[in-house]
Parts: sequence; C-alpha cells; structure tokens
Amino acid sequence: MRFRRVVFTVPIVAFQAALGWLACNNSNPGAPGGGSDGGFTEGGEGDAGADVLVVGADVGSPTCVADGGFTQPSAVPAFGSFSGPELSGAICSGGAFAFLEHTSGSLSTPSQLILIIDPALSGNPADFIHFATPVDATGGELTVLAGVSAATPGTYPSSGACGGVALCVYLPVPTSVDCGDAGAPTSCPEGCSLQGPGTGPTCMPDTPENCYSAQGSSDCVYGTQTPNGSWTLTLTSVVPYGGGDGGPGDYFVVHGTLTSIMVGDDASLGSANLSVGF
Repeated sequence: MRFRRVVFTVPIVAFQAALGWLACNNSNPGAPGGGSDGGFTEGGEGDAGADVLVVGADVGSPTCVADGGFTQPSAVPAFGSFSGPELSGAICSGGAFAFLEHTSGSLSTPSQLILIIDPALSGNPADFIHFATPVDATGGELTVLAGVSAATPGTYPSSGACGGVALCVYLPVPTSVDCGDAGAPTSCPEGCSLQGPGTGPTCMPDTPENCYSAQGSSDCVYGTQTPNGSWTLTLTSVVPYGGGDGGPGDYFVVHGTLTSIMVGDDASLGSANLSVGF
C-alpha cells in the first residue's frame, strides 16, 4: 500500500521493513472474526484543539461487510465509524484487519509491542469504507500503529505511546487536470506526477485526498515527532497466536476497541472522531 503523507514521520513500508514485518499479496482471511465490547467511556483531548470524544462502552455492530482478505493469520476483521464537519461514514467489517505484534527489533530499534490495523489486501477496495461525506469520495484507507506497554487486556492511551492513527479519503481527479502525453518528461504539470516503471515513467494524475490523523510523541522507529490529536486503545482479549509464548517475533489475536480524535491535514477540514472495534 502507499502510505499517506500526513500520518507519521515514518512511512509504514519503512516501519514494516525495519521491524521485519512484510505483507504478502495473497488472500488469507482465515482469521477469527467478530468484535468485542470496549472497556472505556471517554477519550482524551487532542493536542490540536479537537473536541473531547465521549464514547460508550460498545462501538456497536458492523453496518456493512466487505469481502476483504488479509495475509497475517492472527489478524481479526475491524469495523467502525467516523464523523466530523467534513467527514462521515463507516468502516466495513473486513475492510481492515487488526493484530498485535511483538516485534523482533533490530540494532537501532528495540523489540516492542505494536497494535496494527491495516486495510484489507484483497477484495474490492470500494467496499472497504463507505463514505456519507464527502459525497464524491471514491475510496479511502484506515491505518493504525499504536504502541502498547504489555500484551494484556487493559486501556492504553496515546499519551506517552508511539505510533499514530490515519484515515484518508480519496476524491475524483478534477476534469481540468491535463498531464499531457510526453513519454518520459523531466517534470509534470500541476496535479500530475511521474508514475509507472522506472525505465519509462509518464505523467499521471495524482489522486486528490483529504487525510485526518493523530500522532504520538514517537513514530515507533526513528524517534520523536510532533504529537497531535489523541487515541485510546482498549484491549479486552489478548491471546498468543499459534501456541507462541508471546516473545519477540510472536503475534497475538486481539479483540477490543480504539477511539481517536483526528486532526485534518488542512485547517478547513477541522477534526473528526473515529471509533473502531475488532
């Protein structure tokens, strides 16, 4: 997947490579399903002026189901909803997947526990997220990387945690965008960029997007970043996958909820509230 620019200092591809987690592109949706009650009643206040998010003990049930698949066998389908002045809709169950990883670490990055929610890797992307607002949305992606201090049920706020939350919505390419027909240009017109194989890239339209994000004080890999927004992660069930002991390199099947106050990448977008169950 192409990770969005507003999310964290470190793109997810770099994060996954540094921690030894690489996704394949074959479908394996054979993970346990179902959501679970959250264990909290309120979220925090965002660092960028977002309103306090008050959430009930249950994020509800999925309002739609996607045909998405995922390759990490410990992953469970995620679902949820989001709302804000310029954003509203639902994440369909199976449009995203959640799992907990105890990373192996590296010479520069210590082993750590990371809750990951990623978009489905197979299926119809148009079914992953349903947008009520904006009405002309063509698709979107939810991505979460949230550090936790222990592989046990509990509530883990973003304060002092690494990672972040991001929800991006894709919009139609304006009809005024004209990328020309040059075979191998050295630059592209506004609204276009070089895309395609390295041996012969061409100017192609950029997909417009609006992104909302929350960031912890660290990106989990390279160091500090400017915090914004907030999230509260509640794990209600944490079980090592495949008989592992939960040590570095192991995965966990988890259930719980995540709520977040996300800040738009443009001031005109305001903030948005997110509730996810898995």
